Amino acid sequence: MKSSVVSTARRGGLSVLAVLSLVLVTAPPGQAGVTETPYPSLPMPWRLAVGGPEAHLYTAFLSGGTTQVTESDTNGAHLRDVQVGSVPLLSGFDVDPSGNLYLAFRDSSSNADVLRKVGPTGTGLWETTLTTSPRDLSVGGGTVWVVSAQGTGVQGYADSTGETLGGFAASGSSVEALPGGHVLVSSSSTGITEYDQGGAVLRRIPGATGPVDSTAAGDVVSTIQTSSGLSVRKWAADGSSTLGVDRGSAGAGDLAVAPNGAAWLLTNNIRVHLDPTTPDARLTSSAAQTSTGSPVALDASASSVPFASPTRFEWDLDGDGSFETDTGTSSRVSRTYDVPGARTIAVRVTAPAGGTATASTVVDVSTPSPAGPVGVSINQGARYTNDPHVTVFMRWPTHAKDVLVSNDGGFFPASQRPVAETVAWTLDSSGPERLPKTIYARFTGGQAGPETYQDDIILDQTVPSVLSASAAPSQGSRRSVDLAPRRAQMRWVVVLKAADKTSGVASMQVTTRKGKPGRWRAYRKRSTFTGTGGRILVRVSDGAGNVSRWKRLTVR
Repeated sequence: MKSSVVSTARRGGLSVLAVLSLVLVTAPPGQAGVTETPYPSLPMPWRLAVGGPEAHLYTAFLSGGTTQVTESDTNGAHLRDVQVGSVPLLSGFDVDPSGNLYLAFRDSSSNADVLRKVGPTGTGLWETTLTTSPRDLSVGGGTVWVVSAQGTGVQGYADSTGETLGGFAASGSSVEALPGGHVLVSSSSTGITEYDQGGAVLRRIPGATGPVDSTAAGDVVSTIQTSSGLSVRKWAADGSSTLGVDRGSAGAGDLAVAPNGAAWLLTNNIRVHLDPTTPDARLTSSAAQTSTGSPVALDASASSVPFASPTRFEWDLDGDGSFETDTGTSSRVSRTYDVPGARTIAVRVTAPAGGTATASTVVDVSTPSPAGPVGVSINQGARYTNDPHVTVFMRWPTHAKDVLVSNDGGFFPASQRPVAETVAWTLDSSGPERLPKTIYARFTGGQAGPETYQDDIILDQTVPSVLSASAAPSQGSRRSVDLAPRRAQMRWVVVLKAADKTSGVASMQVTTRKGKPGRWRAYRKRSTFTGTGGRILVRVSDGAGNVSRWKRLTVR
């Protein structure tokens, strides 16, 4: 509930109301369920209490050596300054359900430790001298319990008159009055101990060493130190605990809990509001970029509810705004996408009280590249072509989405399109000259940023020529001609000379019938041909596929 803080800070001039108005305007929004409001260094927030008919938050500030108190609504919005009279540095502070304020402090004029009760409108109701220097106080069950500054005991006072009641020995620095008259005392060495009104020990909560408060149901809220720092937790009657929030290396200045379980924590000049009705939704994906056909793991397990756990997870996995998948209490799901494109994936988390919160992440799905090194190839690596209409084969960088294709290295002009394994493209026309034609491809959207690749091919549209062609029967074929000159199959020796300036002569056809010329074979200057007598024809083809005219062989 409250813990001791020592400071000599002073400030004059600006009122608490003016400063708080500035703070509430400029405070950054907090995460769902956990809202943080930073305070200026002065006036210094000192103590917190929840009370009054509507369970409002009361904050005691130290300003210029004097305590000033403000009242805020259940969301922390400032409502008013509360008049409490002349009060120096507070040692204890609480507010009862009727809105009466209880303040323990040392009176600077009499140098006596006093306990003062102030009504909701600022009217002083009573004031009594304490039997020991106070460190903290809590009101409940008709009693104001004050823990001594030495941390050796607690003393009770009637909340209606200030009359001294019984007390008992107890080690601790923070005190909380429970429903039914029991008392909690928090000690930095032994944890939290629950006592009955006579001082008998009822239970212990080891490890909880910070300020202590309780809910209307009797659950205990306090802080513990873990390996990762300060943690706010709630303990049920059976000893089980649930997490409120982890605050890392921050220290706990004070703590106040509303009847519905909402908690306020003061730490390092930051006011933290823990709302158990509103979850904090968190969502991560196994990959922000993925490929079609590859599963994406979505994880909302970091979602939380102060002092509870989410009861339902609903998912919008296709990014259409509708939460079509319900996994109940399971916080994880996996999805595979078949269509490329960026989509916003969301989860809706529900708290036990019914409040919801959403979180989202963007998953960018791209088309996977064919296997092999990244690059482009015209006509699958061909050196020559006689047709400017070619096919560009592509293998793109991981997660690239688009490609710019151009005949110009400066990409002016250029054609942009989604990545694909093949792209139909038209080379610049070359005319009769022998020039390599280069295409450029710039892939965008990949992990390494834009990447540019190129390939070239020789566009040869010139026709090769047959310069000379002759044929003579081989020695064995002459006797066959003499015996059967018209029907004999003769073996001819063909002597051919052809030329092509660009891609070179690659193949040839020799035949006696244009309609059925037979297969192409590799170009040779001297070769053999078997066929019947009569007219023998030849033509050649270059490396680009250009074909010469037929030429009749001279028979010798």
